Amino acid sequence: MMKIPQKVNEIRLGGNVANVEIRTGQHGSYGSCVLAVDDGYFKKGDANGQGGGWVERVYFHPITLKSNVLKKMNGLNKGDFVVFAGKLVEEKWNDRQSGAERKAMKMEAIDVEWHVPAASVKQLRQEARDSKNNQGQQNNSYNQNSNQNSNQGGSHNPNMGGYNQNSNQNSNQGGGHNPNMGGYNQTGSQSGGHNPNMGGYNQNVSQGGGYIPPRHQN
Repeated sequence: MMKIPQKVNEIRLGGNVANVEIRTGQHGSYGSCVLAVDDGYFKKGDANGQGGGWVERVYFHPITLKSNVLKKMNGLNKGDFVVFAGKLVEEKWNDRQSGAERKAMKMEAIDVEWHVPAASVKQLRQEARDSKNNQGQQNNSYNQNSNQNSNQGGSHNPNMGGYNQNSNQNSNQGGGHNPNMGGYNQTGSQSGGHNPNMGGYNQNVSQGGGYIPPRHQN
């Protein structure tokens, strides 16, 4: 059988300290701080892909700090990153000017889960930016090398085309031998053209056939 819990009042908040006030009393240190909690989100664009992008949104939550929590931290300063576990409480006070009663919901910290000093936060953020920039440069360099390799691979085709040109030139030279072969036929035609000479020889023979021997004189 499922049991319904009698009370549930638990909360966890994490962010950077925007403001802090620490006092010292009879029972130790106490105070409060304001935690800047990042609640940004990515907004989708319209059908044309416009209007989208990251939307910055930060909530500032007041945190009540007691001595048992402050003892767990070696000081608390503006810019520190802290994750508190605690509960919601209602605080009441009288307004100084009007005397009216005021009340507000605040978080009372019970435990400290994370505490990173501001100097370390700054260093970690710088390292994250450097790592992101280096990764971007490596990706750009890889893309450039890939493009160069692709261009070199594609530039081999003109060489292959040049080979085809050489092959075509060789083929044209081979085909160009046909005029020479045809020229050989012309030479053969010249040999055949000897027939006029041969025919001329026949003319000489014909002239020889028309030769009249001289008469003997008495």
